[in-house]
Amino acid sequence: MRTYTRLIATLLIAILLLLSLAGCAEEKPEENPLYSEIVGTMGEYDILYEELRFVTLTYRQILDATYGDDNAENGTIWDDPVTAEKYREELKSKVLAMMAKEYRVLAACSAYGIGRDVLEGSEIQGLVDRQYKTAMDTFESEEAFLKDMSDKFMTERLYRLYLARDFMKYKLRDAVLKDTDSDIIKDQESFHKWLINGNCVYVQHVFLRNDKNEDKETNRLLAQEISDALQSGDEVIDSYVGSRLNDDVTNIAPYYLIPYLYDEALTDAGLRLYSDGDATDVIETEEGFYVLQRVEEPKGTLESKLADLFDTYLWTKIGATSSDTESTVTLNEFGKSVDLVTMN
Repeated sequence: MRTYTRLIATLLIAILLLLSLAGCAEEKPEENPLYSEIVGTMGEYDILYEELRFVTLTYRQILDATYGDDNAENGTIWDDPVTAEKYREELKSKVLAMMAKEYRVLAACSAYGIGRDVLEGSEIQGLVDRQYKTAMDTFESEEAFLKDMSDKFMTERLYRLYLARDFMKYKLRDAVLKDTDSDIIKDQESFHKWLINGNCVYVQHVFLRNDKNEDKETNRLLAQEISDALQSGDEVIDSYVGSRLNDDVTNIAPYYLIPYLYDEALTDAGLRLYSDGDATDVIETEEGFYVLQRVEEPKGTLESKLADLFDTYLWTKIGATSSDTESTVTLNEFGKSVDLVTMN
């Protein structure tokens, strides 16, 4: 999997999940007082039960899709007490990590003097109202819109909060740009010159994930076989990208490998590929093993993608500002008592 670290992915993941995942909530959130209960804090912000619920139930779906049986008759991994207990700690760590990430941008904003008063102020809330109405207008009625949110574990209040956080990131961007001396993130032309001065390479990759039920050393040997075949010229990477060996089934097109946008080990190895067809040795990351091959770059490709690459790089650097900010979700006694495995 490509290891993007850009802030925008962190900020919008919950809304993207809202738009793409279905749930099974039956009770209208507005009628449940539990949703307004405070489960913890992060900095100057209270965290409500409804947010813990949204992130938890969403991750329960994701983990079930990752580890569960495709046969719906067998239920989910959370229906079986044995498998539920097996994945309890992973669920908890992912939920708390995601919530910390989402509040980290607000902590970074606070460090620049952009606090809760701005988040709740008329400017941001006016933008939220307009964006909320735009989203609602895509449905046949407000009732249908609210039901769709409820089905996806979302409440109107929480949806508005996610929208407000999204607008806050632009406040942070303006503050970071005002505070930086780097032309690379201020000027697209300077960014382009930096890229062509040895800071990007056009590649494809094969990825072997170390799943819990797999032997890590077996994956390492398979990755080594792929690397050897590519380096000898016996195979091209297209032979593997769409095969069952490649665990990254969503990122199969060539792309630009750029410092700070990807895992440092991937970038370091990729930027040492000097000619089309060159392939890396096996690259080990926390997730698994990668093999990269430099591929032919059609004329004008970099220029056609420059605006998107510049935008991604900008948000990644801003994301680093947030990542450097201390942000720990502190659950209160009620929050600690909530069983993430069984909550509904």
